Parts: sequence; structure tokens; C-alpha cells
Amino acid sequence: MSFFIGNSLTYFHQMPQTLQQMFDANQNGFKVVQSTYPALSLQDHCEKVPTSDGKNWRKAVENEVSPTLKLLKSQTWHSVILQEASMQVLIPEAKATFYDPYIRHLNNIIKVQQGKAILYETYALGDYPQQYCYPCIMIDAKIDKMQCCSNLFRNSKQEYKVIKRIYEVAAKKIDAEIAPVGYAFELCRQQYPDIPLQMGNGDPHPSKFGAYLIACVFYQKITQKPATEITYIGNIETQIAKQLQEIARAATVKS
Repeated sequence: MSFFIGNSLTYFHQMPQTLQQMFDANQNGFKVVQSTYPALSLQDHCEKVPTSDGKNWRKAVENEVSPTLKLLKSQTWHSVILQEASMQVLIPEAKATFYDPYIRHLNNIIKVQQGKAILYETYALGDYPQQYCYPCIMIDAKIDKMQCCSNLFRNSKQEYKVIKRIYEVAAKKIDAEIAPVGYAFELCRQQYPDIPLQMGNGDPHPSKFGAYLIACVFYQKITQKPATEITYIGNIETQIAKQLQEIARAATVKS
């Protein structure tokens, strides 16, 4: 089984369900499980539990275990995919506070469960020039400045170059693998610029095409078989599905 831990960048347009349909159509025997909630960070997945009405989240108190950790510890997983919001990794102070400690923590549990961690490499979000900033007090009150910011990016190539390096370093530190979603998006933008991979109008979420491409990347990463063998295309036009499969195959082979 493959277990996805993340937020809407994972579940948008039912990407995990699409991946399961790909597995089923090709009779690979893999199963997809997810713990994905709107706007939840990996820190939240580790430290928060639902409120009594199920409409919000609160910090867990003594003897309480988050639903994600409870599920993670419940069995052995073939692979566990860890997905974080792009801004959380691109702003250095946020990455050091919210990302690095929690991929280490989750990876320690994954190793005990005899699974392998896969880092979901996020994609460049667009709308350039772009710089991501948080008020530093939201990250750590001890930081002695007002704003914590990423680099200033003038195009997706610049942004992806930083994303790629961040995930390479993070994966090496915890001996994890990388699912090159960001690289697949860059290749697709170069080769098929008319395929809209994101929702657009300031919405960074994947479109139905972006979600299908993401599923193709994970199909190849998890099965170790080429994405071009996928038979399930859902509501994607046949020609575009084949193009996205080939992009996923190329991106995953070269990553």
C-alpha cells in the first residue's frame, strides 16, 4: 500500500483516486490510502487532531495521537508520500521550522514500519515575478525581522531550480526518494505550453491535466514501470493523456 500525507495539492481533482484507477486498470495490485486535508501542513499532520464537531483542528494534548500518525503506525507501508505546500519549503525560515523537523520525524516512523519515504517534489506556482513571504512572527517569535521571504523568482525555471535543490538536499539527509512532480511540470510547460497544468487566475492547484500528470509520475515511481503503459485516462483526451504519460516517463527516468 502507498500512503499519501498532504493537503489539497495532493487530493485536488481526485489525484489519489485517479492513481488507484491506474493501478486497477493495469492490475498491479497496489492500493492507495490518503490522509489529506485542506491547508494541513506536515507539522499539523503530526500534532493536531480534529475538533469535536469535526470542522476544525486543534493541537493534540497528552495521550492524543493525530489521525495521520495513528494510521501511519497501524501497518507496514510500501511507500509513504510526504507532501508540503510550496511556500513552506521555499522560505528558508519556514522550511527549517515547519518542514525539515517533520519529514525527519515522519521518516523515523516510516523506517520503523519498514516502509520507504517519498518526497513529493512540488512545482513552480507561476504568476511572475514572484516572491513568497510570511510575517516572521508566524514562524518563530524569536526571529528578529518583520518578513521572512523566499528568493525573488522571475520565471518558473528559476523557481524550479531552487525547488529541485531543496528536495535533493532534504531527501539525502533522511535517505528518502523523490517523486519529480515539479520536474514533470517544467518539462510539460516546455514541450506542451498549451496544456494548462494549474487552475489559473491565481489558483495554484493542479487542473485535471496537472492532476493526471501527477498521478502518472506516482504510477511510475511506485510501480517502477513506465507511465506510458497506463491504460486508464479518465476524462482526459486520448492524445493529451499519451503526452502527459510520456512527460511523466521522461521526468521520472531522468530524475
